[in-house]
Amino acid sequence: MRSRSLPAAALVLLAQCADPVTPIDVAPLPDRLDGPMALVDVTVISMTGPSLLAHQTILLESGRIVVVGPTATTSVPAAFSILPVPPGSVVMPGLADMHTHILDRDELLLYLANGITTIRNLHGLRRHLAWRDSLERNLMVGPRLLSAGPILDGDPPSRSTNVVIRTEAEAEAAVAEQHGLGFDYIKVYDNLSPAIYQAVGRAAASRGLSVIGHLPTPVGLNGLFRDRIQSEVQHLEEFLPFVADGRDLTFVDSIVRGLTRAAIAVVPTVSVYTSAREQAERLSQHRARPELAYLNPATAATWGWEATASSRSGRPGEIERYRRTVGFFERDFLPRLKAAGVKIVAGTDAPVAMVIPGFAIHEELASYSAAGFSNLEVLQTATRAAAALVPARYGLTSMGTVSAGAPADVLVLSANPIEGLGNLKQRLGVIARGRWFSAVRLQRSLDSLAAVYRSR
Repeated sequence: MRSRSLPAAALVLLAQCADPVTPIDVAPLPDRLDGPMALVDVTVISMTGPSLLAHQTILLESGRIVVVGPTATTSVPAAFSILPVPPGSVVMPGLADMHTHILDRDELLLYLANGITTIRNLHGLRRHLAWRDSLERNLMVGPRLLSAGPILDGDPPSRSTNVVIRTEAEAEAAVAEQHGLGFDYIKVYDNLSPAIYQAVGRAAASRGLSVIGHLPTPVGLNGLFRDRIQSEVQHLEEFLPFVADGRDLTFVDSIVRGLTRAAIAVVPTVSVYTSAREQAERLSQHRARPELAYLNPATAATWGWEATASSRSGRPGEIERYRRTVGFFERDFLPRLKAAGVKIVAGTDAPVAMVIPGFAIHEELASYSAAGFSNLEVLQTATRAAAALVPARYGLTSMGTVSAGAPADVLVLSANPIEGLGNLKQRLGVIARGRWFSAVRLQRSLDSLAAVYRSR
């Protein structure tokens, strides 16, 4: 399924510098700025030390941050353009959504407009490799894109689009093919047998590829913790069968200990369940969300949202189910994972079940806050923690920080998100791979995209 790309008007917005725009109460900011640039007298959330560093100057060049230092002692070279953000503006690392499914290229705009500068696609096709490489070369506008390859599953597969692996030889061949094509991860799924799971692990390890994905049912918790093949488990829901769907907490602590000992990270995707709860409780309001205007209707149809939402709406059993599950995640599971030191990395599973690309990150982070994470800890799940999951070959170990040598991927805000996560929406603009995009310009591009969808 491929939709038409951005309309000509939106492509112009994304390809050229427009006239400066003056949002309310904000000094004039350019729509677009490339090349060496400086942010002067800003407040920095570095993610490397103290929560806040006031009165800082940041120099960015060639897609990297080259200097972060006190404004009083940091000069701006003549070749650098000063981005005229208001003094005291808050600069933090760009956000990451480490579990997405990119069905349509236009979704890249939704992520960038929400301050997300890195995304990870977890069902990869060759077109995702082309998009990834075009983004890296600044031939397309959007966040950094990482991608797993086609999903590896057992026989029968959970989904018809998964690659069925029946033998160890097939496991070796599938991993070799994905490595040769240049995918970043190997994703495993529900029905892999223990022997094939281990064969996938051996093939991936020999090529330096991380194995991530679901917890295959035949493998179970014992195999997950014993074999230590997976570096991550996607979705807290993978553990629901072991806790009677949140009704029995007997084994929760042993699950947490196993994840800790095996050094397995978790990408929770709680937003799938908070969205399902909203659909069950108040579907009409959920359907009226303005951000749905920016999503390709063909994407919604592909995922069967209408039928799924209607089956949940107003049904007491469904309402109770999703309330219970979200409560289990936020009240019981996430706090235990955090206390044990399990690495928790933000991901949304967009665009499934009315989980809207880009916008859903705020719902996901709200669940971590509800689980007792401090606002700084919440921000770390979508910044520095995400950097630990990026393959070493990218050289992005300092991703998710505002520090010298880090990628020039930052979010510029008019208010401090450590004081309130809602301030993540107070965006002045985004710098992605060293290119500045004002929030006003990104919103105009979103509006242009919505106009195309309305006209179909």
